Amino acid sequence: MVKIRGLYQKRGWWYYSRMRQGIRKVIALETRDEQEAVRKALELVDAPELALADSWEAEIKAFIRFKTDRQIFSRFTADSKSYVLKKAANWFKKPVASIKPADIQSFYEEQRKTLRESTAQTYVLALRSFFRWCVEHRKIVAKNPTASIDMGRWDYGSKTKYCRPEIRDALLAGWRNIPANVMPPDQARMIGFVFHAGFESGLRRNEIVEARPNWFNLQGRTVHVHSTTTFRPKDREDRTIPLTDVFIDFLKEYPLNGTWCIAPEVQRGKSRYRYDFIRPFEIYVEHMGKELKQDLSWVTPHIMRHTFGSLLAIAGESLAKISEWMGDDPRVTDRHYLHFKEGDKAINRLHSFTVSQPQAQPLSEPHSPQHKSVSSMQCIDHNQKVSADSLVSEV
Repeated sequence: MVKIRGLYQKRGWWYYSRMRQGIRKVIALETRDEQEAVRKALELVDAPELALADSWEAEIKAFIRFKTDRQIFSRFTADSKSYVLKKAANWFKKPVASIKPADIQSFYEEQRKTLRESTAQTYVLALRSFFRWCVEHRKIVAKNPTASIDMGRWDYGSKTKYCRPEIRDALLAGWRNIPANVMPPDQARMIGFVFHAGFESGLRRNEIVEARPNWFNLQGRTVHVHSTTTFRPKDREDRTIPLTDVFIDFLKEYPLNGTWCIAPEVQRGKSRYRYDFIRPFEIYVEHMGKELKQDLSWVTPHIMRHTFGSLLAIAGESLAKISEWMGDDPRVTDRHYLHFKEGDKAINRLHSFTVSQPQAQPLSEPHSPQHKSVSSMQCIDHNQKVSADSLVSEV
């Protein structure tokens, strides 16, 4: 065994003790295995002294400020990351510097019980970014505890739910006839805009909330999603989407006024969004489900966006255009919507050749070089027509 000063065992568990600036610090190596204890102790021998960590709340605020000051996080992303980190902090109930890989793994497994796999992994990625900052900038953690987390896999290319055209059209029109005791007229018109923005332009939930009247150019037949004083597009990329006739007719009938297209009187609520339309959205979907006599509870704001992309792909639109209009990475578009594309007719080239009789070949001597070349490798000139018999013989 390698002798390391300060390494000792107590009640079967290994510890490492060292003096820094006249203060003795004992570090639990969390192992009973001697070789593992030596390996961990060697990592700590030359490790720099760590700074003292503040509370979770203070560290989270400092992390978010670090990212936003450098324009790495948009306001929406900052709110989202802050929510995840605070949720994790409440779950850990331990100081930042004492979080171990086992704690992260347990948190991840707990989230998987109630959340989708993709969401649970997104939580871990948020923690990974936070602890990387703790290691590289704050220097309150020696090693990122998320680095060795074992996360499951999910099918990125799985088919996504979308509304069939008849369901989409019903949801686009139904708000006009919704009873006042179910939803006030002003709120119904707002829902009308929400569903047109989602189904007809593929806008994300927060893009619908932050949409401003000056985004819409009826004469130019476009909607231009761009940064404002309260909003920054995902990946900080502006994009322009053509307006459909259906959306233009709606906008002509109900002109947009105010600072924002929906709830212009709301500056900023308690929600992560400026205004959260999800409750009236759910009321409307539930009402329409009863009208259509089917369960529509699976319809969400994001389903509208997927419907936009899916129906365009089914109609044969190029994935490059769909990607541009949706503001997604082309690889993401390929993964989600490629299976909706019509079959490639190039496959019919399989039957494009015609069958003809093979030309007679002169026989050569059994052991001549010419015979050896022909018997070892049959060469086919693809510019010539070949027979089915010759292809079979080659197989």
